[in-house]
Amino acid sequence: MSVCESGLWRKLRRMMAWLWCLFLGLSLSAHAQQATPGRITVVVDDNYPPYMFRDHAGRLQGLRKDVWDLWAARTGIQVNLVGMDWAKAQAQILSGQADVIDTLFETPQRKATYDFGPAYSDIEVPIFFHESIAGIANAESLKGFTIGVKEGDACVDYLVSQGLQSFRKYPSYEAVIDAAAVGEVRVFCEDKPPATYFLVLKQLEHQFRSSPPLFIGQFHWAVRKGDVLTHKLVQDGFARISSAEMREVRDRWLGSAVEVAGVPAYLRYGAYTLLGIGAVALLLGMWNIALRRRVALRTSELSVSLRQLTQAKHDAEQTLAQLHATLEAIPDLMFELDLDGRYVDVRASRAELLVMPPAQLLGRRVQEVMPVEAADGVMQALHEAAEHGAAFNTQISLDLPSGPRWFELSVARKRMSGGQRDHFIVLSRDVTDRKLVEQALARHGDELEKIVHERSRQLVEARDASESASQAKSEFLSRMSHELRTPMNAILGFAQLIDMDATGSPRSRAHVQEILRAGKHLLHLINDVLDLEQVESGRVTLLPEQLEVSALCAEAVALVQPLADQQEITLSMGSMNDLALMADGTRVKQVVLNLLSNAIKYNRRGGHVWLEAQPEGDKLDG
Repeated sequence: MSVCESGLWRKLRRMMAWLWCLFLGLSLSAHAQQATPGRITVVVDDNYPPYMFRDHAGRLQGLRKDVWDLWAARTGIQVNLVGMDWAKAQAQILSGQADVIDTLFETPQRKATYDFGPAYSDIEVPIFFHESIAGIANAESLKGFTIGVKEGDACVDYLVSQGLQSFRKYPSYEAVIDAAAVGEVRVFCEDKPPATYFLVLKQLEHQFRSSPPLFIGQFHWAVRKGDVLTHKLVQDGFARISSAEMREVRDRWLGSAVEVAGVPAYLRYGAYTLLGIGAVALLLGMWNIALRRRVALRTSELSVSLRQLTQAKHDAEQTLAQLHATLEAIPDLMFELDLDGRYVDVRASRAELLVMPPAQLLGRRVQEVMPVEAADGVMQALHEAAEHGAAFNTQISLDLPSGPRWFELSVARKRMSGGQRDHFIVLSRDVTDRKLVEQALARHGDELEKIVHERSRQLVEARDASESASQAKSEFLSRMSHELRTPMNAILGFAQLIDMDATGSPRSRAHVQEILRAGKHLLHLINDVLDLEQVESGRVTLLPEQLEVSALCAEAVALVQPLADQQEITLSMGSMNDLALMADGTRVKQVVLNLLSNAIKYNRRGGHVWLEAQPEGDKLDG
């Protein structure tokens, strides 16, 4: 082959290689154009100043907004920046509705679902708490508090890993601050930059304090796990942004140092150095003074604390001694039992009231040391106290070496900590004397009831005897009255016959008149006896009639005239014309006769009796 052909062949090979490279480059360029999207969607938390938040018009602004604008300018790819609640943003990226998520902390849990870009900012995450609360320094000190958090925040994962479970979740950091402002939560976990921003914005910075950082997180952007192309696309885009541009954006939102115009840089740096050295020296001096003051203050506080502890120890000893003396002075027995009836503690000022020595009771159950009936009573009281908190007035009987005794139990539930079952404090009061008194009272009551029954029987017998005697008396009076009335009627009859005989002398007739008057009077007395018997037997019968008062009184005067004559007493009767009375004539006449008889009987010899009747309203007064 000639040199000319050889040179031609080399040219052809170079041309073919060039054409192949051109073809390969065009293919790669076409593939790159096909793989590179014209737009990506980035989701962010729109409530995280100064990194990302909304202005008064609702437009997104912040440090990361400007950074993504730079990224779009350098790559030519449009960025659809979408701000939303943080939990929704994470749901968007995981469901494939977004390509990138920003302002995300890298945690072990999230590494399973995201591929992270490099960190670009350190973020402190402290605990914020109300100024009225003290003693919160770490996650351990948060136990017992309900902690306000943003839903989906890395702080939640951290606190859960520390064993905390009591959270109140909110959609944004600002919502957490608003809840703290109204007292809905008093403790909350939040990244320091937005927390500081919102506390100052809402003028709450003096009401809340912060702990040292629980941890320091780092901001990353991230894509879904395995999305290598998007990850490389985003990372290459950020590589095109210069450090000066990034610094300019950070200074715009985070602030920068103030420089004095016209002063050379080396003088400024020298002044800064001297100022720094002076500041360090001043700080060291102030720190030394402050340290001495703190040491002195701490020493004073320790001395005060020591005195307080000494006083508290003394007070505790006094209280313990008083409690011990009180327990010794209480005559009741005191036990601590569990729900199974097992003795946990025994305190007794009178050991003779125990079924066995205290040391032998500990660890045993009541069923082992008491009769079945007494043990059942104790267990019933324990179960009642377990249900209602307390039980009272349970009585049990025990046969002790000192004799049979009665006890009244009072039981109260004692809450135990650490998940232990409740215990029960049992006070056992010796009520034997009271029981004996009650039994004696019961016996005396029975005896009294027997006595009352016997007395009642005797009263019934006496009543029956009295009724029999009364009946006999009534029968006697009735019989005697009838027996007296029969001869008296005969006497009156014969006296009337003699009075009708005109042959008798005037003197005889006067005597007969006396016999008639006396007989009639005696007959009235007999009738009075019968009336008395009727009153006592409850058989009085009244016969009302229209009576002429003057005539009735005249008859009564005529009947008692012999008695008045014997006493030389003058009987006079007033004018009672036109006086009438509706009454039983016999009863009224008896009343008038009784009045006249008493007036004559108790009058002086030669006296005077005046009989008069007057109306008084609708009654007659004599």
